[in-house]
Amino acid sequence: MRLRNLTFFGVMTLVYTLGCGPKESSKHPASRTSGGRDRGSSTCGFMQDDLGNMITMVPKISFLADKSFPEEFVPLIILAMNVWNEALEQEVFSYGGREDSFNLETRSQSGSPSEARSLLQWSEIWPEDENEKPAKAQTTALDQKIVRAVISFNAQDYSYSTSAKEGTMDFKSVLVHELGHVLGLEHSEKSDSVMGSTLSKGSRRDSLGKSDYENLACGLKK
Repeated sequence: MRLRNLTFFGVMTLVYTLGCGPKESSKHPASRTSGGRDRGSSTCGFMQDDLGNMITMVPKISFLADKSFPEEFVPLIILAMNVWNEALEQEVFSYGGREDSFNLETRSQSGSPSEARSLLQWSEIWPEDENEKPAKAQTTALDQKIVRAVISFNAQDYSYSTSAKEGTMDFKSVLVHELGHVLGLEHSEKSDSVMGSTLSKGSRRDSLGKSDYENLACGLKK
């Protein structure tokens, strides 16, 4: 995870860039925040700011999919969101359809980050220094609350499938993981967690484990 401070419409925000790589590659290289804190010291499995405050998501975030997003994956977007919605017994994620020119204008000219729409992005061009990551979530937080996110899928270096086909990344599994980051969850070393930092090609991990439920009960439900 890399942490950097940005000025967004006159408000100082924290933008976190997270991602996971396939099992064949190295794990996520960063293990500390810019404040030097071990990631293992996170609260209930959630991210912390430099003062040690737990960072979680606002009550609800709605995502749009960019125009190039493959139609075959759209039903799985809703299924992946429902994994977290059902676990939390409320709609924390929703899908608002395709991004059109009006949505894009609204997103770019919004008066504050909380008014901006979140986006699912299908990226045919991917940064060379991040090519081990099949996807990443970039989130904007205000007052320890994540208010906006962009989840990007690495379509340059990886193939995705709807059924964990051999040699491909399982789309639903990857999205469930990245949505966990949007909730505020960090990578987990627990073997049953959807927040594990690696995922093998052709494998599926789209159901929450006991440790995931424990983190949610500790963080978001208390």
